[in-house]
Amino acid sequence: MDLIKSFLYNAIHNAIRSRSFDASIKAGMIESTDPSSLKVLHENIKSLKEMLKNHASHEEKFIHPLLDERVLGVTDKLNAEHRKFDSMFGKIETYLAWIIDLPDNFEKRKEAYLEFRHNLNRFIFGYMAHIDKEESDVALLIWEVSTIEEIDKVLSNIIGNQTPNETMDILTWMLPAINLEERAFILNHAKQVVPPEAFKALCQLAQRVLSAEAWLALKPRIGVE
Repeated sequence: MDLIKSFLYNAIHNAIRSRSFDASIKAGMIESTDPSSLKVLHENIKSLKEMLKNHASHEEKFIHPLLDERVLGVTDKLNAEHRKFDSMFGKIETYLAWIIDLPDNFEKRKEAYLEFRHNLNRFIFGYMAHIDKEESDVALLIWEVSTIEEIDKVLSNIIGNQTPNETMDILTWMLPAINLEERAFILNHAKQVVPPEAFKALCQLAQRVLSAEAWLALKPRIGVE
C-alpha cells in the first residue's frame, strides 16, 4: 500500500532527476568549439524536453483529476507551472540550436555556450523545487482525498497510455535510479497492462541498463527465470 502511494510521483521524478543531472554534467564536459558533441547534446536536450512535456501531460490527465473536484485551486497553479517550465526549456533548447549554427569564427561562442549552461542549470534548480513540492505537499493531499484503488488505477492508466518508445525511454532512466522493491513493483504493474511481447522487451531493457547483480536480484521478483 505504501509503495503504491510513494510510486505515484517518486519513481518518474527520480528518472527526471537522473536525466537532468546527466544533461548538466555532459554540458559541462563539452567544448563550445566541438560541433559534433554539441549536436549530440542538443538531441539529449530535446529528448529531455519531450520527457518533461509528456510527464506534465500525464499528471494533468490522470493525477490532477483526483484533486480537481476535491481540493479546489491546487491543480491550476501546478498546470501554470507546467506551462512556464515548458516555455523556459523550449527557449534553452532553441538557444543551444542557435549556438550550434554560429560560424566557427564567432568571437563570443565560448561566452554564449557558458550562458547556455547557466540557463540549463538554473532551469534544473527550479524544476527540482517543483517536483519536490509535488512529492511533499501535493502527494499528501492526494493520499487524504483518494483511495488506494483510485491511485492504483491512475498508475495503470499512465503506464497503459504511454507509447512503447516513451515507456522504454522512461525506464532507461528510471530503473537504475530506483531500488529493487520499486523496480519489481513497476515491472509487475506493467506486466498486468501491456502485451506479453512488450513485457519481454521491458525485461530485456532492464537487463541492459542494470548491473548484472541488480538484474539477478530482480528476476525472481518479476517471475523471470
